[in-house]
Amino acid sequence: MAEVYNQNQKNQKRFSKKTMAVILTVCAALVLVAGGFLGYQFFIKKAAPVNSDVVAEVAGQEIHLPEYKTWLFAATNEGTPENPAYLNDNIKGSILDDVIDSKIIDKELAKRNIQITDSEITVAAKSKYKNYDNVGREAQSAYRNFVKLQIGKTKLQSKIQSWREGYALYCYFNRSDMSDMSGKPDAAAKRASQEAYAKDYCTKVEQRLEAGTADYSNELAKLKADPVIGEAAWRPYTMDFGQELKKDASLGLVPPAPNGTPPSADNSTQYVTTVFQSSPQLVALSPEKNKYYLVRVEGQGKDNVKQGVMYAVVYIKDGYKGETNDFTSWLQNEEKLYQVKTYVDRIKL
Repeated sequence: MAEVYNQNQKNQKRFSKKTMAVILTVCAALVLVAGGFLGYQFFIKKAAPVNSDVVAEVAGQEIHLPEYKTWLFAATNEGTPENPAYLNDNIKGSILDDVIDSKIIDKELAKRNIQITDSEITVAAKSKYKNYDNVGREAQSAYRNFVKLQIGKTKLQSKIQSWREGYALYCYFNRSDMSDMSGKPDAAAKRASQEAYAKDYCTKVEQRLEAGTADYSNELAKLKADPVIGEAAWRPYTMDFGQELKKDASLGLVPPAPNGTPPSADNSTQYVTTVFQSSPQLVALSPEKNKYYLVRVEGQGKDNVKQGVMYAVVYIKDGYKGETNDFTSWLQNEEKLYQVKTYVDRIKL
């Protein structure tokens, strides 16, 4: 009996060990399965691609393809807001820029409590889209968003961009720095002589203008005809010897067009780079009404060394000191601050 009892005890121990081994194996398998599931949830699910419908993000706010299509429709006025009929690589990015700008402009207008009324949008939409009254609500909404952006840009620009109104005359003295004269033995002497002449010339121009015995147009004609610093001295190079600074509601500082016509509404939101705007000395002038200035202007010389290039006579009729001298650059900087992300490759009809 003792032998039978001992055998039973051994069998029970073997059974217990086998059972335990099976249980441990099953538990290990469950842990692996659970771990794999959790790993999938954490790694695979986290790594899943973002919604392919998202074409841009502005401060985390997603812009989806259907919204983009409404802007494309408004820009081309072809097809429908849901299915615009026209898209090519030339306009794909520019339309996306408009959608992004609309988000940024709306936020910046709200910060400054600048309002755009429904009536302003309606008037602008009907002016731009002659078929406005004959389309459905979706199309009208697309039209309204499109013109609202332009109105918002104009209002915001007029509040934050500096501008000057008046004119400037330029007496250049760096002719000897040009490639056809640079390096010649007498170049330095000519430069010094020409600078002295330019300073004297512009000083007398300023005196005549302040005395009221001359005006901008007459002085510009005389400056161009001057044999020492005028057009003849600069040939074969072409220089701008003067510039009228005209205030435009949306632009601020506008040089006259080549044909003498004023800027049109279509290009009024483009900030034009001019001699006046590119010179720190001229940009820094205080916007004092009816003020004349004589300024020695520096430019980039040989080996990137700053050196004088002209004397400028500047008359400021009026002006405004805003947050920026260049609205386009300001808007580009805002895109960085708003952490803009774009996915242009997802834009398809």
